[in-house]
Amino acid sequence: KYDKAIYLSDNSNSVKYAKLHHLNNGVVIENAIDDIFFSPEMQHEYGKKASPKISYLYVANFNENKNQKMLLRAYARADIGESRLVFAGYEENSYLREMKKLAEEIIDAESGKKVDFCVHIPRERVIALYRSLDIFVCTSSSETWSIVAHEAAATAMPIISTDVGIYSSIGGTVIVHNEDELVKAMEKLYYNADERAQRGEAARQWILQKQCRIGDKVEQLEKELISCIKSAC
Repeated sequence: KYDKAIYLSDNSNSVKYAKLHHLNNGVVIENAIDDIFFSPEMQHEYGKKASPKISYLYVANFNENKNQKMLLRAYARADIGESRLVFAGYEENSYLREMKKLAEEIIDAESGKKVDFCVHIPRERVIALYRSLDIFVCTSSSETWSIVAHEAAATAMPIISTDVGIYSSIGGTVIVHNEDELVKAMEKLYYNADERAQRGEAARQWILQKQCRIGDKVEQLEKELISCIKSAC
């Protein structure tokens, strides 16, 4: 027997189980993101870059579920010029090695496209990628809360994503359902600076209303703990 269950997302399997079995003594307290993502230096005007040298970013562990190969194939197919695609993940593994081989096979060296694989990089460098790159992309097969989605939104990056987790709720997000739609979305945001700016600002306004700072979540947790203690007295 327990007094209160804390869940990180409405989309989690734990919440689904609780609803199925009519377990009502639970509350969702979503995860938090670092305060630095709300700082002025992170809020660059990504959408107003005059040069077409646009950069795409995907932050995720390298595996089948995160489906980075779909993004790599779409990038190779996209009718865009000089650009950069950056994958940032935790560890070198067989999936990453397959991706590197695939990149060699499908990325035309004369196209102006560049692919970077960042592995085991410090947190400070990940934060710098959010600050300096232009468009965040997620091609995952499944997600729940997704910290990286919230980090990208806080920095006003326009987002392209498959229809997983929280992404369809984030303001300005371009939802894609297959590789063809992803190709079109990447092309559209590459060539349209105004749309990048508008979608990035919509994402930031969405997260500013969510109370996702660490202090906000600590306060919510304290209230739930105090409520449990009072109920037990």
